[in-house]
Amino acid sequence: MDIEREYREAVKYAEKNLASAALFAFNSNVDFICRINSGFKAEGFPQELMPLVESIKRGEAREFKITKHAAEWIAESFSWREKRIGGQAGIMANAAAALGVKSFAYAAALSEEQEKLFSKKVVVFGGAKGSPSRHFIFEFKKGTVFGGAAIPSSNRVIASYDPANFKLKISKKFALESARIAPFVECAVISGFHNLDDRIAADRIATTARFVQEWRNRNPSIRVHLELGDFANKRVLRKTLDTLLPCINSVGMNEMEAEDVIVAMGMHESEMEELADEVVVHEARGSMIYGKNKRASIVKAALFGHALAAFKAENGKDASIAALKKFVENRHEFFEFRGVPAIKVEPRFTVGLGDTFAAGFVLVK
Repeated sequence: MDIEREYREAVKYAEKNLASAALFAFNSNVDFICRINSGFKAEGFPQELMPLVESIKRGEAREFKITKHAAEWIAESFSWREKRIGGQAGIMANAAAALGVKSFAYAAALSEEQEKLFSKKVVVFGGAKGSPSRHFIFEFKKGTVFGGAAIPSSNRVIASYDPANFKLKISKKFALESARIAPFVECAVISGFHNLDDRIAADRIATTARFVQEWRNRNPSIRVHLELGDFANKRVLRKTLDTLLPCINSVGMNEMEAEDVIVAMGMHESEMEELADEVVVHEARGSMIYGKNKRASIVKAALFGHALAAFKAENGKDASIAALKKFVENRHEFFEFRGVPAIKVEPRFTVGLGDTFAAGFVLVK
């Protein structure tokens, strides 16, 4: 496999074979970003945040739901110099818009602060005006000394206090608008279920399944992708899979989320093939593809997704097609990986790279 050539061909293919319009729901928020350096101390964190500290020490990509008290402590204790659109739906919508795709997104509580962070090219359906949905993100680089030892890999951990997305309330306006645009939308991404409270999860997930059926009634050819997340409650993960897998075309997750899926479903890795028509497990080094009825272009879709994520990691912004074509012309280092290998870059930015990959993967026809 001439991987350099494969990447160039994948971007050229995507240029002519991207979805013209896409819908992204349901989670978006404001990301507050703090970069950890060797001056950071691992001591002094409240007990509630110690799992976050341990994940940083291990170089893990994890997300933790926190209390209002912990959120207030974090907000006051660190310098938050950068704000970006966050949440799977928000990140993917902006990535799609940068590629020239007509992009629609849902925000459960659309604050003025959050609205400004969406690309002007994204049509945002707001559930209601409200206080900002804030996620505090700690980025770190491999080799940074934290807690007396070098962090083994570049990554990020997220501390989320986000009542709007934890409830994932879906507005009647979105129900009407998403049905109206469904005939013109080629693909839709549903996400955000990992934050749900167990007491309301079944209702919200069932409501989503009804949405998907309504979209299909209006557009039988629409492709629907489910992007998972870091489920703290494995019962909610199982409810999500049992209810939504029968009504979607593809499902995506990172390598740690894949381990959770295998445990939740009581299956072996080899049975990933049976989860959906397309299953993609993505990580920094590459992706593994499974499924019962895969697109002929699925490897190109994965390569395109990795190219998008690598560009964002290196440049800190979303790529246009023109910028991506130039980017892949000068790439000569790739990870050794048993599936689809990712491009090696020196990351300036680690937040939302899996979601950026997923956007590229989904948008390629």
